[in-house]
Amino acid sequence: MKAHLPFLLKIAAAGFALSCAVTALATTTFQAQTDRNRLSVNETLTLNLIADSDASGEPDVSPLAADFEILSRGESTMINVFNGAIAHTRQWTLELAPKRAGQLTIPALALDAARSQPIDITVTATADDATDASKPLLMEATTDLATPYVEQPLEYRLRMLLREQPLQPLQLSEPVVDGATIEQVGEDRQSETDINGQLYRVIERRYRVIPHRSGALMLESPRLEAVFADRSAGRPRARDPFTELDQVFGGGLLQQFTGRNGRRVLERAPPVTLTVRPQPAGTGTSWLPATSVQLSDEWTPSPPVLRVGEPVTRTVTITALGTTAAQLPTLELGAVDGAQLYAEQPQAEELRGTSAPTAIKSRKVALVPTRAGTLTVPELRLRWWNTERDEAQVAVIPARQLEVLAAPNAPAAAPVPEPAPIAAAPAPLPAPSPPPAAAAPAPAAASAEIAGYQMSWETALALLFGGLWLLTLGWWWRERRRSTALPPVINPAPPPAAQQAALRTARQQVEQACVAADARAARAALLAWGLARWPEQPPSGLRELSQHFNQVELATVLLALDRAIYAPVETAWNGAAAWQVLAPHLTIKSTAAPEANTPLPPLYPRR
Repeated sequence: MKAHLPFLLKIAAAGFALSCAVTALATTTFQAQTDRNRLSVNETLTLNLIADSDASGEPDVSPLAADFEILSRGESTMINVFNGAIAHTRQWTLELAPKRAGQLTIPALALDAARSQPIDITVTATADDATDASKPLLMEATTDLATPYVEQPLEYRLRMLLREQPLQPLQLSEPVVDGATIEQVGEDRQSETDINGQLYRVIERRYRVIPHRSGALMLESPRLEAVFADRSAGRPRARDPFTELDQVFGGGLLQQFTGRNGRRVLERAPPVTLTVRPQPAGTGTSWLPATSVQLSDEWTPSPPVLRVGEPVTRTVTITALGTTAAQLPTLELGAVDGAQLYAEQPQAEELRGTSAPTAIKSRKVALVPTRAGTLTVPELRLRWWNTERDEAQVAVIPARQLEVLAAPNAPAAAPVPEPAPIAAAPAPLPAPSPPPAAAAPAPAAASAEIAGYQMSWETALALLFGGLWLLTLGWWWRERRRSTALPPVINPAPPPAAQQAALRTARQQVEQACVAADARAARAALLAWGLARWPEQPPSGLRELSQHFNQVELATVLLALDRAIYAPVETAWNGAAAWQVLAPHLTIKSTAAPEANTPLPPLYPRR
């Protein structure tokens, strides 16, 4: 017996190895099952993929995309006990929606080396027992334009009509369009309507579509999903423990939370096909299709008062109907002879709550005259295409002539003095006729006759210079006495306490703005300081403020601040360096009365 034991062990080992090899060579079991083989295009079906526990990986479901949409998927592991044997299986559950009506096929799907069997599915256009009047859900799609131009916005409207109350919130996908951009506009609108005696709740959603190429353009309707109560709930059906549990809680608990006893309904509106017209020939690169375009400008102050060196603000605005803000061009304001222009970045917006798309684009420009006289602001022109009249049009702001005044404190041009005429010798008074016997005086004895007296030219000049010297001496004596009588001129009296507090606050604001390099805040704070310092004649601009100080270095700093604000391209501004120059000029002496400059001690010494 012992001699046969090794032989028996070898046979047992060979049998075990053979069984292992057979198990390894065995293929994985993989099956596909559906809950039904016939449905309408607006319904869904459930596909179950079942494999044994030895399966690894995930099934390849990509072949389903040809005819079906996968709405949801899930995975579970089940344990079955049969005659004392325990079997483990894996199951994948997919909810499918057919993409079209007709004879469709769920193709063979692969999991590792195993493949499932194909399943034939019949999809009808509508449910076998359903008509439009009995369907719980309807969907419509319309557009306001059928033949738009390229880049012309149009409205795509969806109307969802519900005859029954859904058990779960509605699920709406996004519309699909190739060759255009689409975005939702506004909020959903709700109303009610009567169709063939049936009351429907209407939900309307609007989209804006902008085509980017000409030719045919198809708008695919989004998919709407809803879960309604199952109309076959009252029919006899197999015993279901979940149904009995639901009845214990009133028959609606599981229906609300799990969707059991409900049916999923899918609805799509028919696709909408548009014919997009190309851009007309000869319209150029600035293509702006719209129903109305207006150009306007506004001046601040209004009417504008122009002075040399003082900026005024001009705001140019484009208002367009039937287009978007992104399509409005940026106007080139050009150059103005006799003025400098500092344009800001344009501001664009779209008005909400209007029946048609309305876009506004405005741009501010500061105009600083550089010389007095007549200033001509050239016209502005904007070409656009009127989609209602189907013709090219031009929006125009006509040219305007403005008078520029001289700077308020600019020195007047000194008149050119005319050459004074050479003083002639005073004409001698006519002498009384000498008696006939008297002889005429000799020509060599030239003389001047004043008030009946006769004197030589040397005497007349001596008297003239002597008189001028006496006048100078008198003027000097008068001024000396005046300077002695009047108190010495000192700095203007410091402002009162309230004014000094306002100056101190404005000075702090100027310092903070300079440290933060905020040019606009610094300009506003400087003008506030000027208003507090000279309330009777406050400066209207930085140039006028610099004239109060009459300092070249300060004027340069203020001019650089204005350029940093009104330059067409934003430039860096060194606020810290500007503050070093501004600080000494913004200092106001204390309002405390200065002590008298006298060597005498006070009558009552301070303790």
